[in-house]
Amino acid sequence: MTDPTFVPHLSFDPLRPQAALALLPAAEGDPVAAQAMIRRGADAAGEATRRRLLPAVVDIELAAGDVAAARRAADDLKGLRGSTPDPPLLLVASATTADAHVLLAEGDAQSALDAAERARSAWSSLHIPYEEAQCRVLLGRVHAALTDSDAASEELE
Repeated sequence: MTDPTFVPHLSFDPLRPQAALALLPAAEGDPVAAQAMIRRGADAAGEATRRRLLPAVVDIELAAGDVAAARRAADDLKGLRGSTPDPPLLLVASATTADAHVLLAEGDAQSALDAAERARSAWSSLHIPYEEAQCRVLLGRVHAALTDSDAASEELE
């Protein structure tokens, strides 16, 4: 069952066209087609490409309602981050954002809050306002799940 409140963000990255192409069917309401496309791309990808595809895998799996598959993708991304002694902040931000989305979908709003705040801070440090704004939307959803309507409204302003 798909999560009607989850809408994957469509950020085009020329380095990962498979992700952008796979996000289109998800945005058009066909997450099963999106899953097939992104899974093929991710399964065939080398480590460097897979690192760039996994955030879209998480988005698409969540849009399709497959939280277990999203968790596996988020864990893969965290594993890639952990395989580097000093991971780039971009990889840390991507992995933490993915983890926050999955934690929220798993019903662990408190852990999702911690992860989303760390992710927002990382995107801010990287000066990537679009991703930072996406984290604010995620934080709004997390605060709403925690029944903190004032904090949710503040994040979504």
